[in-house]
Amino acid sequence: MNKIFAALVLTGAAAFGVAQFPSATGSFTSTPNGGTFNYTITVQNTGSLNIAQFWFAWIPDLNFMIPLPTAIGSPTGWNPIVTGLGGPFDGYGIQWTATGAANYLAAGASKQFTFTSAMTPAELAGPSFYNPHPPVGTSFVYEPSLAFGSQFVVTAAVPEPATLATVGFGLALLRRRRRARG
Repeated sequence: MNKIFAALVLTGAAAFGVAQFPSATGSFTSTPNGGTFNYTITVQNTGSLNIAQFWFAWIPDLNFMIPLPTAIGSPTGWNPIVTGLGGPFDGYGIQWTATGAANYLAAGASKQFTFTSAMTPAELAGPSFYNPHPPVGTSFVYEPSLAFGSQFVVTAAVPEPATLATVGFGLALLRRRRRARG
């Protein structure tokens, strides 16, 4: 009897499709702003499902940013909520939710989310205060039914090779100019 039930369940799963999970990658850039930093997170949908929610610096029941994030910005059609209690036993996270199907993050597309924080880029890219210290950038995305989510880590953006070459060329010119003056 159990073998028949298992066969029916597997046949049903094949006929109706197996549960799929969303998939994403994320990176952040930062700009100093006095004693704080303005952050821009770019989330890329790398899967085949639409994404309706993005939770940053969060896993269920844990929030990883110590100072309260401020000046939270959202893509068109997305609303933010700060999560967490703050204090010594819980930090903060940010949950962004699409307001409708027209605003979902589609497969292959990307969206940008912003906030300001007193956390330095090194702190944001580093381990959280929870033991065993998951990264602060640990995040989740959820598909529209919110039944299935996937965890990933938002990391510091790596400059493009062309950007590095331009910076290197500029530094070489600056050194040459200083030598000519000296």
